[in-house]
Amino acid sequence: MRKHVIGAIFCLLLAIASFSSRAQTTNQPIYIDSLVNGWQDWSWAKDNLANTSPVHSGSDSISISCTNYQGFYLHQTAFNSSPYSNITFWIYVTSSGVPPLKVQGTLSGTAQSSYYQIPSVTANTWTLITVPLSSLGTANATNMDGFWIESETSSQVPTFYVDDITLNTNSVVTTNNPPTTTNSTAVISVDAGANRHAISPLIYGVAFASNTQLADLNAPLNRSGGNEETRYNWQINAHNHAADWYFESIGDSPAVPAGTTDSFISNTISGGAKPLITIPMIGWIPKLGGSRSILSSYSVVKYGAQT
Repeated sequence: MRKHVIGAIFCLLLAIASFSSRAQTTNQPIYIDSLVNGWQDWSWAKDNLANTSPVHSGSDSISISCTNYQGFYLHQTAFNSSPYSNITFWIYVTSSGVPPLKVQGTLSGTAQSSYYQIPSVTANTWTLITVPLSSLGTANATNMDGFWIESETSSQVPTFYVDDITLNTNSVVTTNNPPTTTNSTAVISVDAGANRHAISPLIYGVAFASNTQLADLNAPLNRSGGNEETRYNWQINAHNHAADWYFESIGDSPAVPAGTTDSFISNTISGGAKPLITIPMIGWIPKLGGSRSILSSYSVVKYGAQT
């Protein structure tokens, strides 16, 4: 009986997953090493769709050379843009700054008056550009059929490169039918070289190590912490042991203010590490008996022998 129940649940989950995958409109790749999904190159600028360097991912990218307001133009049979929210692509320029380039969209072959200005980018590195369809005047249209990247100057624009162009969506289509996108492919790009930085050495360390131990371990951090340190009175250089041992307040040596902390810091530095100390902030600190004697919260005279 249990196996039948588990099997039924599994089948139900598969059915739900299957419906979800059919109901969700997927991103539509436009260029991945080549144009896909029926997109065509209608450019009036000089371009090369099989450029081999630089490349963001895969084997090829697109090199584009523009002058006198030329443009890189990609065309598609008119389609309903309402499931889609933006177009993304990666761009590579050879000089930093604001490239004189804009993105325009077309409806039934007519360029829309609104456009997206490509922002300032850093030279010799790939930068992700996200172009909202709303900025192109092509959002929620039944007849979007293309877009272009156009030079905004009559002068020669240094050759730039584009890769991994995608039409993106986060909308849900209310139908059980599969999307009509031809050869739709899910693409995941992982740039292992992006946003890399060194790990802080201060996340590795030990607690209360001697300078010899620090040197032996090559530990970069030495920590003075724990519940006893929460109750450190630096002015009289004393600790309270709390419930660990009869709430005793015990004086440290030497009998000078912050002597224990100063010694810990010096010891740590001599061992080649950084000191991490606890600063008591709970509002209660220990006091000592006469001549720095141990002072307990439980008086043996008053309460009898401790258990």
